Amino acid sequence: MDTCLPTTVPALFLPITDKPMKLTMKTRLTLAISLLFLCLMGATSFFVFTMVKQQLKEIISTEQTSILAEMTDSLDEKLLHAQSLIVAVATTMVSEETIASAETAQEFLDPRAALHKTFDNHIFLFTPQGRLIAESPFLPNRHGLDFSSRPCLKNTLVTSTPLISDPYISSQPHHHPVIMLTAPVFDKNGKIIAILAGGIDLTGPRFLGKLAKKKIGKTGYLYLSTADRTIIMHPDKTRLFTKISEGEDPGYDRVIQGFEGTIEEYAREGTLMLSSFKRLQTKDWILAADYPKTEAYAPITHGAKILLSGMLIISLIAFTVIRYFSQHLTKPLRAFTRHVTELESKTGEARLFRTNAPDETGTLARAFNTMLKKLDQQQADLRQSEELYRTVTEFATDFIFWRAPDQRMIFVSDNCETLTGYSEDEFLADPLLLDTLFHPEDREKWTGHIHLANESGMNLPLEFRIITKSGLTRWVSHICTTINDSTGRPLGRRGSLADITRLKQATEEQEKLRSQLVQVQKMESIGILAGGVAHDFNNILSVILGYTEILLRQLAENDPIKKQIQTINEAGHRAADLTRQLLAFSRKQVVQLTSVSLNQLILNLTKMLGRMIGEDISMEVRTNAQDDTVLIDPGQMEQVLLNMAVNARDAMPNGGSLLIETENRELDAEYAKNHEGLTQGRYVALSVSDTGQGMSQEIQTKIFEPFFTTKERGKGTGLGLAMVYGIVKQLGGHIFVYSEQGHGTTFKIFLPVTRQKIETARESSTLPLSRGNETILVVDDTPSLKSLVTAILQPLGYTMLEAGGGAEAIQVSDSFAGRIDILLTDVIMPGMNGRELAEAITARRPEIRVIYMSGYTDNAIAHHGVLDPGIVLIEKPITASKLTSVLMGTASSRSSSVAAN
Repeated sequence: MDTCLPTTVPALFLPITDKPMKLTMKTRLTLAISLLFLCLMGATSFFVFTMVKQQLKEIISTEQTSILAEMTDSLDEKLLHAQSLIVAVATTMVSEETIASAETAQEFLDPRAALHKTFDNHIFLFTPQGRLIAESPFLPNRHGLDFSSRPCLKNTLVTSTPLISDPYISSQPHHHPVIMLTAPVFDKNGKIIAILAGGIDLTGPRFLGKLAKKKIGKTGYLYLSTADRTIIMHPDKTRLFTKISEGEDPGYDRVIQGFEGTIEEYAREGTLMLSSFKRLQTKDWILAADYPKTEAYAPITHGAKILLSGMLIISLIAFTVIRYFSQHLTKPLRAFTRHVTELESKTGEARLFRTNAPDETGTLARAFNTMLKKLDQQQADLRQSEELYRTVTEFATDFIFWRAPDQRMIFVSDNCETLTGYSEDEFLADPLLLDTLFHPEDREKWTGHIHLANESGMNLPLEFRIITKSGLTRWVSHICTTINDSTGRPLGRRGSLADITRLKQATEEQEKLRSQLVQVQKMESIGILAGGVAHDFNNILSVILGYTEILLRQLAENDPIKKQIQTINEAGHRAADLTRQLLAFSRKQVVQLTSVSLNQLILNLTKMLGRMIGEDISMEVRTNAQDDTVLIDPGQMEQVLLNMAVNARDAMPNGGSLLIETENRELDAEYAKNHEGLTQGRYVALSVSDTGQGMSQEIQTKIFEPFFTTKERGKGTGLGLAMVYGIVKQLGGHIFVYSEQGHGTTFKIFLPVTRQKIETARESSTLPLSRGNETILVVDDTPSLKSLVTAILQPLGYTMLEAGGGAEAIQVSDSFAGRIDILLTDVIMPGMNGRELAEAITARRPEIRVIYMSGYTDNAIAHHGVLDPGIVLIEKPITASKLTSVLMGTASSRSSSVAAN
């Protein structure tokens, strides 16, 4: 037996004697069981106490709410009794003879014991004009006093019904807070001939006096307030007829909003109160009760103290019992611990631990003896096992390998086949198989790769492409390190390959989305700039076109200057067309949306498109969409098709083919996610494809930008596709381009399908200049434009008022005594915009009609270029025909409205 045991103590047991335990097993077992017992008992006690506490709170709150409800019912009953009493007297006892004289009325009031018992602040008879006929008890020098200013008398006359007044301070010498109950007295014809009223002193013992002194518990109290937060009953007399400001009492704020019940809150003096609130039925008064929380919940606090004391006593008893049993149970284990502690000084069989314990201690002793015998044998195998274990644990989720210095594979993880398609046996059989996996373009990088280290000394991974056994290309992240034995001899390299293909794809997708966002932001910025330019340019064009039109009307046909002015006018109209194209791109152009069949619109335009593109280009139209009803401006959509056809023609100088096609597309969330601006749903897809020269990727990113063109100077403005982009966006659609150089171009437009019925297009007519005699207030921050409007309309008989902005226009309106028929205002002005000015003027002059002028719309009167309902707008540039036709239209619509009324 001696030869089987080692003669030295393994290092595994040495720390036991160097670092003795601070707590014995017995102590720790005692503490653990005691702690568990305390936790269980504490949790149980806490749960029970919480439930009991919650139930007690609910009982206290319910009781307090119930008491308050009884009090409010009593107040309602008193008020209703008083009202029914005074109504009964007014309707059955007071007659015209009663009020014939003050003496008769006084004799009628004085013996009314029932009224005097209820109304302790006098009984009154008033004339319908509010003058005092008589009052009881009688007070000298008050007969004929005017009380018509009292709201309760006014309201009684207006409603002809009995009323209960709001509290007020009595004019009598005591100056107490009182309320007055009134009842109208009618003659035989139903006319009010008098008002019978009774006053109640709110501080008197018959009504609120006793209630104000009532206590809730020892220190709780009641108070009463009106709906406008005025306190009319409170134990603290100094607070009578003061107001509870908003935010002073959060619970009271909730009551104002409709809450009734009991809550916990801090009172004005900082004491935590149990507050209850209840509204009266007869008057909109609020009765509240404040009960200090410490007093209300005193039984709960007392119960908590008793429970805590009981827990402490039970815990001490439990600790004693547990410690006794712990000492008995751990006795064999303590003996084993002493044996292990003294093991270093023992030899031979004395090192074995002998015990007869039938429990886990005996099993542990036998296992301990067996372990001593096998320990030395396991030491040699442990080192290699640790190295293999370290390799597996460090790279368990990746394809990991261990390569010897001679390139032979020592270890390959079994998940290698998942990544590469090659099995573990194939890698072990062919040491160079790993090198052939890498993509031909990455093999040189793989052969001579060196890992850089970060600031903490950790090697940074490298990224390579590998080709799997099935031919797929995957991205991997590689990390490796050199390993040596204890003497420094190299044992090879350990490495891993992690699949990062999805991460790479996600990065590429993220970069694509970032590029799309940058493009959208760029187009939006250009659109804002284009809209601003168009706004200012329209003001200039309005002056040019307006005055040239005035001059053309004034000059004779044979005047030599007339032709030159006509040339200026034509140039101005061409500039206006250019401005409209800018507005179309910036989505600020005013549109009239109607439900239209897109297929029919394309078919109606086919002949014109054929003539435009020429005979050397063949055109095919395929209207395959079944649901083709879209909400668009037909004129704008025709512009889109014409511009795209012209663009296709220019891309096919030597001829070709043009295909216009419609089809329905159901776009799902995944498609919408990959195409910025789209939402999922049913669309009509309009495709315009040509077999022309195509475009590079660089050109495709710029084609929708204003003034960008690939044509020679003078052959294109670069606004055609920009206008198409703006119109499509303004119509709620989306446009994409697909093109390759030498393989043609396809523009694809998505327009959402609408379920509205198709509207029939209305014929437009040009109205002649009309005369008028109305007064017009014209408002524009551009002086020349404002003068132009006056110059056009004043000769036609209109009376003109002018203002350069919103504030000035309001001053002109306020100072003008006559009628102003029309407000003609610009939409975009500094300070106050046109919509805000119109609201301010119509508030002062409800009869005025509002007509807006604008070179482009903003959110003041339109959303994305679509006018709000009922808005009348004259688009800039302003001309005489536009002005008079709109004025004539609004005048006729107003006449029709007046006739209908």
